[in-house]
Order: sequence, then C-alpha cells, then structure tokens
Amino acid sequence: MSQPDVPEHLSPPAAVMQMITGHWVSQLVGSLSRLGIPDALAERPLTSAVIAQKCGCNPDATYRVLRAATGLGLFKEIQPDTFQLTPLGEVLRSNAPGSLREFSIAETDHGHWMAWGHLIDAVTTGERAAPKALGTSAAHTGRCWRRC
Repeated sequence: MSQPDVPEHLSPPAAVMQMITGHWVSQLVGSLSRLGIPDALAERPLTSAVIAQKCGCNPDATYRVLRAATGLGLFKEIQPDTFQLTPLGEVLRSNAPGSLREFSIAETDHGHWMAWGHLIDAVTTGERAAPKALGTSAAHTGRCWRRC
C-alpha cells in the first residue's frame, strides 16, 4: 500500500493539524448545503444580511460562515460584505449539474458522524460502530436530513 503524499508546502505538524481539523471543513460544507446558502447566491452576489434573511439565519453568524467558506474558495467576497458563488461553490447548489449538495448533507448528518465517533470501539471489539452509536444500524435510523 502506498503512502499518501503530504503536500510539500506543509510541515508534518501542519499536515497532521489539517487532518485533525478536517471535520470543521466538512461540517461547514454540510451546513452551507442544509441552509441553502449556495442556492441563495445562484443568481447574483448578495450581502450577508440578505443571505441570512433568505436562509433564515442570524446575520452576524452568516457573515462569519461566509468568510470561512470564502477561505475555502466556495465564495468570493467581491466587495466588503458582498459575496458571490465560485465554480467550487456551484457544486453545492441543489440543481447544479453534478451537484454534491445531497451527498454533503448525508455525509455530515448526525447518524454518519456519530458512527465514526465510535471507530475506536469498532477497532478494539470488532463490532460495528453504527449500532453502538445510534442504537440501531445506520440503515434503520429513518432520520430526515433535509432542511424543511
């Protein structure tokens, strides 16, 4: 089995820190999808306050999450507090060709990440993690992960 390449521009501690905090990024992406923020920006750039109003969110928190997502390249801040969707963010729109919106929601749902939180138990006991984490198999949770 080959070793994954660590980006040369990262020191080993920085690369491992990126691995440790990777769930921050996935939860951000899943939250953006659930809230419909990429869809809100589909037609034109908007301020964080307008986006917050369209998506039913707190304006200050919306601004902070937009800035974080801008750092990932999902949005671009074209002037102070005005954001537009980038080609990367376009993939999170609900009706975009090749959309990963539903996948991002499913993979960051409670039922999925709770099972991963029990990986150490699965490795030490050999038992499946999902039943331990959720009280049933993941296939039988029946959780609704779409935002109403």
